[in-house]
Amino acid sequence: MSQQSETVRSEIDDHETRIRDLERWRYALPVAVVSGVVAAGVTILQATGK
Repeated sequence: MSQQSETVRSEIDDHETRIRDLERWRYALPVAVVSGVVAAGVTILQATGK
């Protein structure tokens, strides 16, 4: 019984880790998109000479 409980606890910890990793990506993605758009805008402005 205790070994089974330990196995379940290990699986729950693994799922927690995976969920936290996914949440990090979810919140980091919009920042990366905004940075990319700003960088593209700056590049276009520099290319047009303004």
